[in-house]
Amino acid sequence: MVIRFKKTFKNYKEINNLFLNKYGKIMGSDTASGKWGDFRRRYPNLKKVSLHGLRLSYCSMQMNENSSLSPADVQKLMGHSQLSTTYIYTHSNEDKNDAAISVFDKYYNSNHEKNINFNEMLSLYTNHLFVPKSKYMELINFCIPEDISIIEKLKRIHEYINNKYDFFSKINIDIVNVSNIFDWLEEQKNIYENEFIITNLS
Repeated sequence: MVIRFKKTFKNYKEINNLFLNKYGKIMGSDTASGKWGDFRRRYPNLKKVSLHGLRLSYCSMQMNENSSLSPADVQKLMGHSQLSTTYIYTHSNEDKNDAAISVFDKYYNSNHEKNINFNEMLSLYTNHLFVPKSKYMELINFCIPEDISIIEKLKRIHEYINNKYDFFSKINIDIVNVSNIFDWLEEQKNIYENEFIITNLS
C-alpha cells in the first residue's frame, strides 16, 4: 500500500500508521464510523447497529460461544486493560456474567471503578443535568472525593472523559430541544452505546 502511495504521490513521506486514507494520510477518527454509516444506508435491511455495537457483538460471541477462549483471552483480543470492561461488553449469558462481575466488584470495582449510563456520563461531561442532581453530585464525588471546588473537580473529570471517551466532544447539546430531549438521548445511545466506566481519580 505504501509503495502505491509513493508511486502516486511524488513527495510522499511514509507514515508509521496501520490505517491510512486514500491519500496515504492518517485516517480521521470518525472515518470508520462514517464508512459503516454509508454501508448501512446502502443496505437498509441490516439491523440498526453502530460500529461500536459490532465490537460489542464480537466480544459477546467470543465470550459465550467460543469455549476454547478464557475471559482473559477475550480481554486480550479486545485490547481491554481491565477484565471488568470485557464483561461489560458481554450482553448475553447474563447469569455467568453477573456472577463474574460481582466477584470482581467485591474486590476492586466497588472502590475504584463504577459502571454508569450515557445520561450520567453526558451530565458529567457537559455539566448539564440529564439525571437527578443528587445522582450527579454522587458521581462527581465518587470520581474525586477530595475537598476541592466543584469547578476543579469538573475540570479534571472533563479531561478524564476526553482522554478515555473522546467522542463525547462531538456531541452537540446545543441542538437539543426540550420537546424532543428523550428521543435525542435515545438516538445518542444507539450511536455511542449506554455503558461506560468512570474511575476514582484521586
